[in-house]
Amino acid sequence: MKKILLVLILTIMGNILAAPILQKGKNVNMTKQMMESEKVEIEKVVQRDTQPFFKFIINIGITQFEKEFEKEAQTEFFDKDYILSDSLKSSVLKDFTKGIKKITFKMFNAELKKINYISNNEAEIIYDIKLKDMDKFIIDIGNNEEIEQRVLKKIGYNSKDELERILKKKGNEEIKKKFYNDLIEEIINTIDKNLENIKSGETIVENISNKIKKVNGKWEIEDLENLTSNFN
Repeated sequence: MKKILLVLILTIMGNILAAPILQKGKNVNMTKQMMESEKVEIEKVVQRDTQPFFKFIINIGITQFEKEFEKEAQTEFFDKDYILSDSLKSSVLKDFTKGIKKITFKMFNAELKKINYISNNEAEIIYDIKLKDMDKFIIDIGNNEEIEQRVLKKIGYNSKDELERILKKKGNEEIKKKFYNDLIEEIINTIDKNLENIKSGETIVENISNKIKKVNGKWEIEDLENLTSNFN
């Protein structure tokens, strides 16, 4: 699993954690307490507004390298002794790719480093893009007993040997399909839960600069296209 996601990350991408630095210009009459309060709101906006761009980049990465991605996935899912139809294999790989698309953007997060207040309602923000530590959330598909037992229970089998006897014989497509559907669901859910608990990671893009303005009492990032250009 780690190799699969590493391939994906390398196609998309081609330090120390620190609190944001607060600076203010001569037109700013905010107290330090007010600046700290605004910082919390700005951090939320940065996290919220960068997520669509992460999804956009992930979708491009998977689409451009889908065949390579699926080739790596085949070695994880399909034992050479399993007898599976080509249509089932294709369906499994498509479902897995779809599931990965839904959660891979969560591997990334924006870390606010600096807020330079130009006025009470305008500031320049500097932030990094980080990739979460893959070693902490990647799971080994072929050697994960918890996932294996949950899937076996769902499809009504008591042992892996009992299931493998079916996977190594012709027919029983519905059972095989249910097994892989449940396996993919468990894998995606497990990765998703692991990702939620990881806050730190490696910096992959540094010092992205955006202007942010307060409009109708709410902060809005003005030039988010700067983020996309850093991935080109």
